[in-house]
Amino acid sequence: MESKKEKWPWHASIHKGRKNNTSYFCGGSIIDKETVLTAAHCFYNNATESFTAIHDDKIVVRSGSKYVDGITKGVQVSNVEEIIIHPEYNRTSLANDIAILKLSPPINITNRVQPVPIWSADSDQNRIVGTSGTVIGFGFNVYGDLSDKLQEANLTVLDTESCIEYDPKTYGNHLTRDMFCARGRNNVSACHGDSGGGMFFNIDGTWHLRGIVSFSSSRNNTEDDVCDSTKPTVFTDVSKYREWVLRYTNIAKWLKELEPCTNGMINKDTMCNSASRIDHGFLIARTKNNIIRIPINGDSPFSIFEDSNKTVLGGFDYDCVESRFYWTELGTRTIFSAKYDGTDKKPFITKDLEEPTHLAVDWISRHLYWVDLEKQVIEVANLDNPALRATVNTLVVQDGLMAVDPLKGKLFWINESVGIEWSNLDGSEAEVLLDSSVLRISDMRVSLATGELCYVDQGTFKIECIDTRTKQVRTIVTNITNPSNLAITDANFYWTDFEK
Repeated sequence: MESKKEKWPWHASIHKGRKNNTSYFCGGSIIDKETVLTAAHCFYNNATESFTAIHDDKIVVRSGSKYVDGITKGVQVSNVEEIIIHPEYNRTSLANDIAILKLSPPINITNRVQPVPIWSADSDQNRIVGTSGTVIGFGFNVYGDLSDKLQEANLTVLDTESCIEYDPKTYGNHLTRDMFCARGRNNVSACHGDSGGGMFFNIDGTWHLRGIVSFSSSRNNTEDDVCDSTKPTVFTDVSKYREWVLRYTNIAKWLKELEPCTNGMINKDTMCNSASRIDHGFLIARTKNNIIRIPINGDSPFSIFEDSNKTVLGGFDYDCVESRFYWTELGTRTIFSAKYDGTDKKPFITKDLEEPTHLAVDWISRHLYWVDLEKQVIEVANLDNPALRATVNTLVVQDGLMAVDPLKGKLFWINESVGIEWSNLDGSEAEVLLDSSVLRISDMRVSLATGELCYVDQGTFKIECIDTRTKQVRTIVTNITNPSNLAITDANFYWTDFEK
C-alpha cells in the first residue's frame, strides 16, 4: 500500500545519471549523514555476462522523496563518492549481497530525512521467525509497472525450511545463514525495483534496519524475469554484517569493539584489533640520530636507540601487528627495524637504495613503502619477505613525504608543484587530493579514528585534516610554534617543536 508522507525518512532512492537526467534503479537505507546501505547486485549490469559494475560517478541518491521521479520541496540529492561492495559478494549465488554508498555532500538531517539504526540486538534469526516487519520501496506493482509513489508492505519472517518449500530450486540453491525469507498476505511481497531497500522492525517504538531486499523467485511462463509475489522475498540479514558496516562508518568505535588479535598473521578482512594486544601509553619519536620513547603520562622520555656513528635517521613508522618500528639511515643507505623497546635491531632493506627518506607501514596487507629521493620513486617491499619488492610510482616533483591508509588501501605523497596526491596502493588511479602548492607540509598521517589525512603546515603554523571523500578541510589547531612531526591517537594529536 502507499506509504504516508515522512513516515520512512531513512529511505533513499538510487538513480543512474546526473542532475535532472536520471533513472531510478534501486532503493537504500540512510544509516548516517554520509552513508546509505543497499544491495551489491544493484551495481552490476545484467545485460552483459561480465556484469560490469556501474561507476559511482554515474549515480545519485535522493532522500526525502515520496515520488520515484521529480524533485519536490525538501528532497535532497547527493552524489556517490564511493561504492563499497562486500569483498565476498558472489554475483552467481548472491551471497553477501550488501553494499555501502558514501555520499557527497552529506545529507542534512531534517524531519523528512533521518538515519535509521541498524539492528544491534541478538542476530539469531530464530527470534524473528513468525514476527512481522515492514519493507518499503518503489517496486513493481501487480501489473509489472514501477510504482510512482513510495509503497510499504508488512511481511512475516519464515523459517528456512518453510521458505525452501515454496521453490526448492531457487531458495534451496541460494539461501545461506546470512539471509532470511519473508512474505506477506494476499500475495504481497517485495519485487523488482525494491532491491536494496530495507525491511524494518519496530522495537519499543524505534524502527531498526534488519534486512536488505536481495532476490525472489520469478513467475513461471513469462517472457520477462518478473518476481512471483506469491512466493517469499529473500533479504540480506544486516545484523550479520554489523562489524563490516561499522568499519566504514565509525572506525574508532569499530576498532574499540573488536577483540584483540591473537599471535599470527592478520589480513585485510580479519575482524580483530591488532593494536590492542600490545602495550599502550607511549609514543615513539625520531630525532636527528636517535629514537626515543615518550610516556603519555608525563614521565620523562628516554632513548631506546641511538646510533653511535651519529648517522642521520630519515623516515620512521611502526608495525602494530608485530610491535616493531622501521626507519631509514641515509648514511648507510639502509632500512632497519627493531622492537618497540629498541632491541632486536635488524636490517630490512640493504640493496639498491640510493637516498631512502620517508616510509610508511601497511600493517594490514603487510607491506612497507618508502620514497627514494635520488631515484625519484616510491618503492614497496613485503614485510615478511623483503625480497618481494617493486616500484609503485615514479615521482615528478616531491620532497619525500608520504603516508598510507591501510583500511582504505590508499597511498599519499607530496607533489610540490601541485599539492597532495593519492592513489591505490599499487599506484593506480593516481589523482590530486588537495590542490595547493603553497602548503609547507612537514609531516602527514592518517587518522584511523576519522579516516582523514592530517598534516602539519609549517607555513601557516596549523595542523589540518582533509576528508578524503568530501575533500573538505578542517583545522585542528592553530598558532603552534615550530611544528614538525605529527602523531595521532583516537583522542589526541601530538606534534614536535623542531627548535626544542
